[in-house]
Amino acid sequence: MVHKTIFFLLLFISGIHISAQEFDYQNFGINEGLLTNEIYDIYQDNLGNMWFATDLGICKYDGNNFKEYTTKKGLSHNVVFKIREFEGRLWFNTYKSGLCYLAGDTIIAYKFNKKLVELLGESYIQDFVL
Repeated sequence: MVHKTIFFLLLFISGIHISAQEFDYQNFGINEGLLTNEIYDIYQDNLGNMWFATDLGICKYDGNNFKEYTTKKGLSHNVVFKIREFEGRLWFNTYKSGLCYLAGDTIIAYKFNKKLVELLGESYIQDFVL
């Protein structure tokens, strides 16, 4: 017991600085290139790109720059709730059950979206099940 007390006393007196592990992180917001600060989902693809599902579209971050994907670039709706990767393809679940996927650098609406909405209603997709 005396040895432990002396050890800790010497450690304290010697001024040795012991710290916990520190993590390197970066905050992103509108000023850094995001479309909005309202983020519904974040996904990292197999290439290391970060994808952000927002209320104004999708943002892709490659480690240096942001790229935006909106309805002007093929999304079925700008509000995107979920991002998942399946068999090498990124899929996006948008508002009112609009499914889209990334082909190359182009967003393509799933060709059966209208049929799915007819059969199941606008709010049928709650999440992806892989």
